[in-house]
Amino acid sequence: LDGSQKPHWSNDPNWPATTSPYSANVNGKKSDFFQTGHNFATNLGISTRTENTQSYFSYTYTDAEGIVPNNALESHNLSVRMNTKLLDKFSLDTKVNYIRINRENILHEGSVYENPISALYRMPVNIQTEDVRVYEFTDNEGLNKQHFWQPGINAPGNAYWALNNISHDHLEERLIGLISLKYDITDDFSILARSSIDRDNFHGTEHFATDSYIIADRGFYRTRDNRGFEWNSDVLLNYQRDLAFDLSLDVIAGGAVRSNERGEIIGNSGGRRSPLNVPNLFSFGNTSNITVSESFSRTAIQSLYGFATMVWKNAIYLDISGRNDWSSTLKSDNRSFFYPSVGVSVVASDLMATTPSWLSLLKLSASYAEVGNDTDPFQTVRAAEVHDGGTNGFLQLATTIPNANLLPEKTSSAEMGLEVQLFQNRMGFDLTYYKSNSTNQLFSIPLPITSGANGIFLNGADIQNQGIELVIHSGMIRSSRFNWDLTLNYAANKSEVKEIAEKLDRLKLGGGSALAQLWLIEGRPWGDIYARGFVRDEQGRVIVEFREGSLRFNGLPSVTNGFDVQVGNYNPDFLAGMRNSFSFGDFNFNFLIDIREGGNLISSTNTIMSVYGQTEETLIGREGGLVFGKDIFANETAVQQDGTPNTVATTAEKFWSLVGGCCAPVGEAFILDASNIRLREAVLGYNVPQSVLTNSPLSSFKVSLVGRNLFFISNKAGNVDPEVLVGTGITAEREQSFAPPTMREYGLNLKFGF
Repeated sequence: LDGSQKPHWSNDPNWPATTSPYSANVNGKKSDFFQTGHNFATNLGISTRTENTQSYFSYTYTDAEGIVPNNALESHNLSVRMNTKLLDKFSLDTKVNYIRINRENILHEGSVYENPISALYRMPVNIQTEDVRVYEFTDNEGLNKQHFWQPGINAPGNAYWALNNISHDHLEERLIGLISLKYDITDDFSILARSSIDRDNFHGTEHFATDSYIIADRGFYRTRDNRGFEWNSDVLLNYQRDLAFDLSLDVIAGGAVRSNERGEIIGNSGGRRSPLNVPNLFSFGNTSNITVSESFSRTAIQSLYGFATMVWKNAIYLDISGRNDWSSTLKSDNRSFFYPSVGVSVVASDLMATTPSWLSLLKLSASYAEVGNDTDPFQTVRAAEVHDGGTNGFLQLATTIPNANLLPEKTSSAEMGLEVQLFQNRMGFDLTYYKSNSTNQLFSIPLPITSGANGIFLNGADIQNQGIELVIHSGMIRSSRFNWDLTLNYAANKSEVKEIAEKLDRLKLGGGSALAQLWLIEGRPWGDIYARGFVRDEQGRVIVEFREGSLRFNGLPSVTNGFDVQVGNYNPDFLAGMRNSFSFGDFNFNFLIDIREGGNLISSTNTIMSVYGQTEETLIGREGGLVFGKDIFANETAVQQDGTPNTVATTAEKFWSLVGGCCAPVGEAFILDASNIRLREAVLGYNVPQSVLTNSPLSSFKVSLVGRNLFFISNKAGNVDPEVLVGTGITAEREQSFAPPTMREYGLNLKFGF
């Protein structure tokens, strides 16, 4: 970056400049790509009450824009509820909730072509922002072309092109309705009948303009429509009575029927390499090779259940329940599953003959519960898909083989709790210990290609979790004008894979990626991350290549071929938090600090950016080379094949080309510690005094300044926010890939009461 003039990178034949300085971007920073986002939410709530009727109306409107331009959201949420006493013994409860969400230009994360962040981060530092913002030009045929320094590359292109010429838009609608009728047969005995519906519709579109490299050279258009409908009805008999000897009884028995229907239609403009007849006219009438797929499923669950609560002197509580479900997604021999629960709690302080003045509450509790779960459709019978082609189309069987012997999943859990309140609730704590076992969990395991299928469904694992949860609160200062309350929370969990399916030594979770995979192995914790790693000798030292006369491999660490090195675990050792709340007159202030200790994540961003020389670590050894175990990864002991210390240098380019990249990276080199402490929230509020509101229509008025995710107090992951990951699924919680910068939020909250 010496400032010398080099041929300009532009692929526009009419670009005015023929050269550009070989120097760092002087006209702007990559951060200039982003904008200040906003989120405006307005809520109106109205409640009324008469002698026989209660009603509530709520409407919330949200208008938001993200920090990436063109990314926006608009939502409407309307809710109406009415509870009416029709007669002396009849009461009616109704509810309707309508939600409409319109999302524009949804940001895709990951190293994908449609993610402008991925393109932005890869942009060489000598590319001038003012040149890149001219993201397209018109060629001699009148077509818009992408303005880019590597035309046709099999990687994300100009970030501004992706921002303006690739879009993903979603429209979501949901309608929820409930009607409930209760009849009091006697003072102690009642019957309740309820029915609810939940209907949702989704419409999504994707547009890729002509010249979106590799993914849509000639343009691409796709629509996706999903529809869902759930109908749930139940009847409950309820008996409540105060018995003799200070006993009370509450018993509920009933049955329910729930049915679900899901459908999806996907239309494509003939595949992402098939041309649109008229460039950038996104219509299925503008392509000669439409492909359409449609799927549909229907499931049902029938249930019988009962609950009973017995209370003695409002001090000893006994809860018992039992439920049996019959699921349509399981075969007849296995579709019935029963899960009970029992719990007891004792308010010991109410049973003491004399309670010490400093003891406000002493409560002990214990419980045991089982929960059952069925499976998705078409996992016990093999489905077929109808495809176009040939003379009359053809059938294709599902690529995963069903298992007619699938059992329902079951989770058994036990808990014990202790709650203590002291000094008239001035101080106290709530401690819970739990242990759970999840058995018959469902997995799809891969099969050899010669089997004619990709995998098979089976009940795969028994996984145990146990841990503690603790909440401590204290009124540090209490006075007529000033109060300070402190709340601490702590949670720690340990997991273990107790058993996996017969004839298997390990089970893979999800699809994984080129960087890392999650595997279940007996005796190991849930959440272990496996990746390619460094080859080590019996003493754990990294073996470095040295071949006489070889320039290609000398000085490079040996690496494994498969995902066989356990490089970390995404689960934290513990989570903790601290909230301080202060009030002084009409002012109040509180802040929350969140703590995560332990656990790992792996950064796909760093993996790819290292090959582009865009991470700080890649500066090491650019001049004069680097020695593995000394200049880079100095915490590792590196030896040559004969056991002698490694002193052989290699170049930075060769090293990062070996361990980085998108296709076969060495995940061990990019594992990060997810430990962090952050100021999660701070709120400063003011309650306007009643004396000020006397002559106004307001009964109350509160104004608050709110800040969220304000800053890290510490972050061992460095340039990565451990909470901004690829997704929220099981296999996404351990990988970060080209996410937008972490957002710091500032807000103003106005609350009016009438």
